[in-house]
Amino acid sequence: MAEYCYYRMLVVERTAWTEKNAGRRFVSCVYSKRGCKYFRWVEGPICERGREVIRGLLRRIENREEEKEIVKTVHNNGGSNEANLPIRSSVCRAFVLFIALVLILYVLSGNRCVCGV
Repeated sequence: MAEYCYYRMLVVERTAWTEKNAGRRFVSCVYSKRGCKYFRWVEGPICERGREVIRGLLRRIENREEEKEIVKTVHNNGGSNEANLPIRSSVCRAFVLFIALVLILYVLSGNRCVCGV
C-alpha cells in the first residue's frame, strides 16, 4: 500500500548514512529537501556491533575511492603504466651498465680519473 506525506505526496524509502544511523532505513517525502518534514523509521536502531561493521565497510569503500583517484591522477599525468614500463626498464638497465663501465675503467686506470684531469 502506498504511503503519502502530509502534503499527499508519495514517500520513498531511503537509507541513512550518518555516523549514528548508518545503514538504517527510513521513509521521507520526495520533497524533503524542499521543506517537507515527513519522516518515519522503517526499522529499529541498529546494534552497536552492526554500526561498527557498517562504519568499517564505509571506511574501506572510502579508502578504495581515494586509491582509485590517486591511480587515475597518476595515470592521467603520464605516470607509470604498462606501456611505459618496458622503456623505463631498458633506460634503467642502460644507466646501471654505464655506471658499471665507468667504475671498471676507474679501477683499471689505477684510481686515476680517466677524463684526463
